[in-house]
Amino acid sequence: MQELASHDKQEVSMEKGRLEKEKSNLKKKINELENEKEILKNNIERKDKKIKELEEIVETTNQKNESIKKKNAQLEQQIQLNNQEKSYTKKKYCKELMKIKKISQEFSNSLENEQKQHHEDILEFEEKNKTLMDTIKKLEIQNEKRCNNYISKIESQNKIIQEYENRLTELEHNMIKLRNQYEKEIEKRKNKIKEV
Repeated sequence: MQELASHDKQEVSMEKGRLEKEKSNLKKKINELENEKEILKNNIERKDKKIKELEEIVETTNQKNESIKKKNAQLEQQIQLNNQEKSYTKKKYCKELMKIKKISQEFSNSLENEQKQHHEDILEFEEKNKTLMDTIKKLEIQNEKRCNNYISKIESQNKIIQEYENRLTELEHNMIKLRNQYEKEIEKRKNKIKEV
């Protein structure tokens, strides 16, 4: 009887060892899934940071465009003022009209050239801005898809983790139940031995 009890104890010990090993493996798998989840979260944060940087570039570009438009308006106003001054000077100083006209024309040409250059700069900035906005839009779409994929993957991993945790709980419960059964069986056999 002692040999049988010893054999039962050995089986219980082996079963307990197997369950402990399985529990350890499940915990390791859960840790691996948690690490992968953290990596996915960091990737999403990096993508969001990149989008923010692109938005800041767009804002800077828009500010430059506004500055150029403002300067262009100032130049147009300056041209108008110069034309008014030219008309007034013509009436008041007829003798110097040709000289003033020449100077005014040169100044007007210079302003027109500068205005033309600024207009070209505006077109260039608008084109770059459009390209940048298109790029941002594509990146937003890509980021949204990736985020959805990451979220889906995280949810799937959470489900797997939950299943592992449920399995772990079940294994612990079974181990306790099995241990109790073996202890009762051993107690029974001890009582029988005492009766003999």
